[in-house]
Amino acid sequence: MRNLLRQLHAWADDAQVEPIKAWAGYNVGSGDHLASPQSIREQIEDGVIAIWMPTARSARTISKIGGPPIWWDKTANPRDHTGPLPWDEAVTRGQIGGHDRVVVLVTGTGLKTPTAVDVGRSAEIAPDVDELLEQLGVAV
Repeated sequence: MRNLLRQLHAWADDAQVEPIKAWAGYNVGSGDHLASPQSIREQIEDGVIAIWMPTARSARTISKIGGPPIWWDKTANPRDHTGPLPWDEAVTRGQIGGHDRVVVLVTGTGLKTPTAVDVGRSAEIAPDVDELLEQLGVAV
């Protein structure tokens, strides 16, 4: 991202225009395995300000709506998609299983303020999105 921004700023200087503002993000679950803490650290050091895990690859989601079998079987047809999988199978297929925990770290209040935010406290929540939504009083 830094290289791209350097090129953009050089072009903008030459063209005498204001360059856009751009921020880099990092998806920790786009590969076959979750990103390592070291790779996340490297991304942060390189200027990434948003890090996310796609929920589509979690056991919870796969148990509710299924997923492309190519995620867990590299010989599968990339156009195929399963229906909802039984929980025990979804846990073996998803990147986040039934006993894993996910840490959510608030690093900003949105793209308008991409800076660290002191949240003051943390809370452990069950790995059950339905239970979390109920606790938050969110109707789906």
